[in-house]
Amino acid sequence: MKRTIQISALLMTLLVASCSQNPVKETAEVQVITESEREEKLALGDLISNMAQTSLLQNVSKEMKAGGPVHAVEFCNIQAVPLMDSISKANKVKVERVTDQQRNPDNYLKTENDKSAWVKFKSAFFKSEKPVPFVVEENQSLVYYKPIAIGMPTCLKCHGAPDQDIDISTLEKIKEKYPNDLATNYKMADFRGMWKVSFEK
Repeated sequence: MKRTIQISALLMTLLVASCSQNPVKETAEVQVITESEREEKLALGDLISNMAQTSLLQNVSKEMKAGGPVHAVEFCNIQAVPLMDSISKANKVKVERVTDQQRNPDNYLKTENDKSAWVKFKSAFFKSEKPVPFVVEENQSLVYYKPIAIGMPTCLKCHGAPDQDIDISTLEKIKEKYPNDLATNYKMADFRGMWKVSFEK
């Protein structure tokens, strides 16, 4: 009986010691995202998305001048993704454009955060409010979102109404390069998509 009591006491001691160590280990693994870090990523997201948008628009404008919308569609099909990849690599982030009416099938809304951000921006546009970029947490990291609107009449030459804004040759090229295209029938100032910048852990 005495021996049983001693063994039980020993097991209890080991259990208490084990439990007292676990919280320390778990606490060390938890990453707390501070408000200053969130603000820093918001500023970086603004900077990087502006850089990406400027680079993309400059290249598309160059192709428009060289050969019209058909050349622009060709450029976007071949060079848009590598261009985003190069900006991502240079800044150690992942830069994407996402939307609910994608041209490139890889640009659809993939995550729950994508869908929530989309609803938030869509609601702001519907209410004629100014949508504001923001940052959300995802897997102990941060993701930045900023809305993209149709800002220039030139955009409608590839994203406007078929046979009205988009000429026949451009429409044929779009169908050739993007058989499942959904990115048409937009008007000026319409909500088109979002810049998404995912920061590395």
